[in-house]
Amino acid sequence: MNKNLKKCTMLAIWILLLSGCAGYDRILFITKTNVGIDIDNTPPTAEITIARRELAITPTYQDTISGENTLPLLGSFGTSGTMFNPTITSVFAGGDAAVKLASGVASSTVDPIVVDPICLNEEPDARSPIKKFWHWITNTDKEAVTRSRAFYFATDTAFGVKVAWNGTGGPYPTSFKLGYNRAEFAYPPIFITKNNECGDNVDSGDMWEVNAPSFFASLKNKTRMFGAFGDPELGVKHVQFFATGAAAEAWAGRSSVNKATFKTMAPEAATIEEGD
Repeated sequence: MNKNLKKCTMLAIWILLLSGCAGYDRILFITKTNVGIDIDNTPPTAEITIARRELAITPTYQDTISGENTLPLLGSFGTSGTMFNPTITSVFAGGDAAVKLASGVASSTVDPIVVDPICLNEEPDARSPIKKFWHWITNTDKEAVTRSRAFYFATDTAFGVKVAWNGTGGPYPTSFKLGYNRAEFAYPPIFITKNNECGDNVDSGDMWEVNAPSFFASLKNKTRMFGAFGDPELGVKHVQFFATGAAAEAWAGRSSVNKATFKTMAPEAATIEEGD
């Protein structure tokens, strides 16, 4: 990610946080991972580590009919091997796709997994304090929750050597990265719709259903820099996947993908389940 893009991303994140939308009518889910060397002068950074940072801001609902009170998110990161022969995996998911990844499947076929929505018996006011104040001073009603709304979802991955100049350091580079560096960002909207048949409580009167779009991003990087001459494993194998909506849910629900993803997230647990 170049300097200008990095500045714009940081500015956008701060605007989103300050706007107060995250945690009310949107979910904010961010991860940042570094394996290797990361030196940067804005902000001042010097790392020779395996570093992982995760942030999630999501609303919590009280007195839900279904028992669930927060929308699903799932994130994992794993590394094995040595610094020069690493195997790195990452999974980043939300919505029904995250539930399907966490639930697993019962057979080798593509079994449909039914995900129960969050059901409320009272319509929540999902406006942030800033929005409430704006509607009060403009004497406008709260916005319709069924309107079309933007969904921001992005990943940025670098593997290898990256040197960047922004001009402030003269002939000297302003950032240097060696190894694996990945950032993941999701800012999906939350939709609250009236559904008197939400869940199994068809006789509970007026009910509202809470949903968020599905998203799924995964990565596996297997690098073998040193080994016996002629070893077929030498080299770099890098695979990434990125999907939203029905595609993310269908992909997460496939038996083979579900099992393989679970094995990358929790290899010991997967071995135990295979032995049962």
